Amino acid sequence: MASEVKTLTDATFDDEVGKAPTPMIVDFWAPWCGPCRMVGPIIDEIAQEHGDKVCIGKLNVDENPGVASKFGIMSIPRSCCSRMVSQTRRSSGRARRPTSSASSS
Repeated sequence: MASEVKTLTDATFDDEVGKAPTPMIVDFWAPWCGPCRMVGPIIDEIAQEHGDKVCIGKLNVDENPGVASKFGIMSIPRSCCSRMVSQTRRSSGRARRPTSSASSS
């Protein structure tokens, strides 16, 4: 099930994450960040493929420094999985997307 990627701001962050029906992956990014531009399409793909299981949000740290500061975001890209505004997992930098491997017996 496809899901839209929400654009988060300092003003909307707590409300959007708090009312999300599923855990939310938040992508902290900036337009000048090369690795962020590489991760962006992967985040969009995750929203398309897993939108029924997880909400996706993106927060531009240049335009919204409050939330970035609140979560101690010192480097980007940074992705966090949040539920009810309590951060549960973080990941920095560009990571490879896991691939599924089918083994034949």
